[in-house]
Amino acid sequence: MCRRARYRCGLVDEPGEHFAIVPFPDGDRGLAAILLFHAAGGRTRRHGGPEANDVCHDRLAGDRGRRVGSHRLVPPYQSLDPLDCCFFDWDRFRVLFASAATLGGLQLNISGIIGPAIGGVLLRFVSPNAVFAMNSLCFLLLLFAIYPLKHPSPPSNLPLENFVESFVSAIRYVRYAPGIQVVLARNLLFAFFISIIPALIPVVGLKELHLDPSNLGLVFTCMGIGSVLGAVFILPWARARFDSNTVTLLANILVAVVFFMMATIRKPMPFMVAAGLAGTAWTMAASELWVAGQRAMPSWARGRMNATIIMTAQGAMALGGIVWGSSVSMWGVKWTLLVACILQLGTLLLQLWLSIDFTGKLDFEPAPVAGSSYKLIHIPAPHDGPVAVMIDIEVDRTLGRDMLDVLREVRLIRLRNGAFSWRLHEDLGRPNTYRVEIMYPSWTEFLLMEERMTKSEREIINKARAYHVGDRPAEDRHFLSRLD
Repeated sequence: MCRRARYRCGLVDEPGEHFAIVPFPDGDRGLAAILLFHAAGGRTRRHGGPEANDVCHDRLAGDRGRRVGSHRLVPPYQSLDPLDCCFFDWDRFRVLFASAATLGGLQLNISGIIGPAIGGVLLRFVSPNAVFAMNSLCFLLLLFAIYPLKHPSPPSNLPLENFVESFVSAIRYVRYAPGIQVVLARNLLFAFFISIIPALIPVVGLKELHLDPSNLGLVFTCMGIGSVLGAVFILPWARARFDSNTVTLLANILVAVVFFMMATIRKPMPFMVAAGLAGTAWTMAASELWVAGQRAMPSWARGRMNATIIMTAQGAMALGGIVWGSSVSMWGVKWTLLVACILQLGTLLLQLWLSIDFTGKLDFEPAPVAGSSYKLIHIPAPHDGPVAVMIDIEVDRTLGRDMLDVLREVRLIRLRNGAFSWRLHEDLGRPNTYRVEIMYPSWTEFLLMEERMTKSEREIINKARAYHVGDRPAEDRHFLSRLD
C-alpha cells in the first residue's frame, strides 16, 4: 500500500500553457499543491514576474533533491516495521505484520488527502518559501520521535560489515534466494504498469477533460480516498477470503479496468470515480506485494533487501514513465491506455506462475547459535581470509541421487548466507566418496554465516550430514589462505 502513496504529479508545463509538472513524495504533497496553485496563474511567486520560470525550475530541482533524500530514508524506516510489531517474535511477526504494513500506509494516504488542503490554506497567509521552511522544520521533528525508539537486537560480538561487504552480501542473497527473486519480479511487473496512473492522469485530465487545477487536485484526492477505503474495508475483507496471490490478481484486474475507463471516459465525475478505483487497486496490490517481500527475507537482510525492492520498483516506475510517455506522443492517449489494458490482462498468466503464496509458508526463525567447537590451532583475525571449509563424506550408493538433491539446497543456503564459492568434488580413488569445499571471504563472514542460519536451513544441513555412512563422523576442516 505504501508504494502507491509515494508518487503524485501535478500539471504539465508546455509552451503557451500555464501549468507545471511537479512530482512529489509523501511529505511534500502540501507543497506540491502550493506549486500547483501558483502554476495555474503562470507563476510560482506571489507577485509573478519575468523570473517566474527560473523559480519554478528551482522548486523542481529542490523537489528532486528531497526525493533523493526521502528515498534514502525509506529502507531503514521500512526495516523497522517488523520490529515495531513483533520485537523479534517470529510467530507474532507472521500474524501482525500485514496489519502493521496496512496501518503505516493508511497514515500516508490520509496525509495525501489532508496535505493539499493544508498547503492551500497556508498559501493564503504566507509565501511559498515560508511553507517550504515550515515543512523542513516538520521533518526535523522526526528526530524527536525517532530518538526514544529502542528495539532489542540479538547479541553479537562480531564486527560489523563495511559498506562493500554489505553491498556484496545483498547481491549474493538476491542471486541465491529464489523467493526474493519472485518478489522482485512481481514488484517490477506491477510498478511498470502502475506507472501509467501518475504519468497519464494529468494528461487525460488536462488534454481530454480540460480540467482546471482545482479539479485536477480533486482527482488525486479521490485517489487518496479510494486508497483509504481500500485499506480500511476492502483489503481486510479480501485477506479473510482469498490468499495473497489472488488478492493481487484481483487488484491487477481492477487496474486494467481503470486503464479502460481512463481511455474511454470523458466526463469529470466518472473520471474521479476511476481515480478512486485506481487508489484502491494500487493499495491492494502494493500492500500484498510488500508484505510478501517481508515474509521472503530474514531479519539480518531486511534493510538491504527492502532497499533492493524499492530500487527495483522505482526503476520500473521510471522506465514505465518513459515507455508510456513516448507511446502517448506517438499513438495518443486512448490507444496507449487500451494497449496497456490488454497487456495488463495478459500478464495475469505470468502472475499465476510467479505466485507469492509460498511466502506465507516460509520460516525464518533463527537457529540457536552454538558455541565454537572447532579444533583450531589459533583463531584467525576478523578480516583474515579467504577461509576454506572442507568436508569429506561417504554415501551409500543407493542414496547418492537423493543426497545430491539435498546438497543443491545446501549450496543455496551457504551461498546466500556468506560463502562466495561452494563446490562438490567426487573422489576418483575411493567409491561413493565426496568432498564439499566452501569458501568464505573472511573469518568474520564465516562466523556471520553461523549467526544467520535459520532453523529450517539448519535442518536441511543436518539432513545432508545424515547421508554420511563412514566409520567416523564427517569432520569440518578449516583452512586459511596464506598466499594469493
